[in-house]
Amino acid sequence: MSVNKYNLLNDRNRKLSTNFTVKEFACKDGNVAVLVDDKLVDGLQKIRDHFGKPIHINSAYRTPAHNKAVGGSPNSQHLQGKAADIVIAGVSPLAVAQYAEHIGMGGIGLYDGFTHVDSRDNKSKWDYRGNGQKTVVSFGGQGQQTAASKPANYDKVKQRFGLDDDTMAYLGEYKYGAALLAKLAAGK
Repeated sequence: MSVNKYNLLNDRNRKLSTNFTVKEFACKDGNVAVLVDDKLVDGLQKIRDHFGKPIHINSAYRTPAHNKAVGGSPNSQHLQGKAADIVIAGVSPLAVAQYAEHIGMGGIGLYDGFTHVDSRDNKSKWDYRGNGQKTVVSFGGQGQQTAASKPANYDKVKQRFGLDDDTMAYLGEYKYGAALLAKLAAGK
């Protein structure tokens, strides 16, 4: 996967995935150049498919001048076409962050009213809600279950209730997931 450069005049309606087009990633300053990372689009499509609702992209690619004007970090992933600030109607920013973490997005930031997701290679998570900034280790949705990390009752519950791997992984990572899985396995 790679970062692609598009021209808004020629590629405006070009489909990047089932539900996303180039124009959604364009800089808000009107610049015709648009950088978009394939890995970011893939992650956004997975998030959209999971929630079954459209994603509104508040900000994606930013030119250096626009990034500076909006107070963005000089090292922002938006400058490289690797970031999007998103909103899903009826879904909390925390729920979006948890699922983004579950699917392995590189950078995830939680803000009042929206979620930042990006496709950087290293992992970075932060919470800017309320009065301050804090770095966080997890939003409660990290990683895929591996055979070694699965609870003993994982396969039993999966088979008994006909749940898919994504749902089981999400349950396993939920704060009270292990207790819930144990109750389901016991038939309670």
